[in-house]
Amino acid sequence: MRAEVKAVADRIVELANLGIDPVELGAPTPGTARRHMLASGGWFETQALPRTRPRLLAVVLVVPPLHLL
Repeated sequence: MRAEVKAVADRIVELANLGIDPVELGAPTPGTARRHMLASGGWFETQALPRTRPRLLAVVLVVPPLHLL
């Protein structure tokens, strides 16, 4: 699961390096985080920290698939 989260997060960083705003990637959540689904059935949420230099994208929640709980 950790490798899967890292792989998706790395893709988000690659897209950000190409100029795509990571705040617009993923599904919206009730707050300001964005949800990213994993192929295994789980998901994780990221939070953009635009006021930091360099800009950061933090993984704030990881939810494994139900069968792993």
